[in-house]
Amino acid sequence: MKTKYPFTQAGVFQWQQELYASDDATVWKESTLAAADLAYWLTLRFELDEEQHDFLHGIDRRQRQHWGESVSYFIGARLPITLDKPEQPSDGIRSAKLVLTDERDCTRGGSGKLRDDWQPRLHFRIQY
Repeated sequence: MKTKYPFTQAGVFQWQQELYASDDATVWKESTLAAADLAYWLTLRFELDEEQHDFLHGIDRRQRQHWGESVSYFIGARLPITLDKPEQPSDGIRSAKLVLTDERDCTRGGSGKLRDDWQPRLHFRIQY
């Protein structure tokens, strides 16, 4: 497994494919790192530029903790984590960045029953 991956859709996919092909001890270690400090883990695992690094550290600590625990859970269970990250607009206008998540796991849902088409996943979407 590589040490750092591009912070792109393809990079996140490659990281996950290589990690999930690893032994349980490696997956557990990755899960533990993500839960302990999401910002630190992201800088270890993905190639972030200075602006991304600053943005990450500007996110509310509680939000980072929640995302770290979610990422850790999905890593530990070897469930899909995806990233939808379009290129930043190059129109010269500084755009605001918004990160949204769509988290589906076995604890969600009203009836407690899983539908046939139910798929657990953790999806991060970045919008400008």
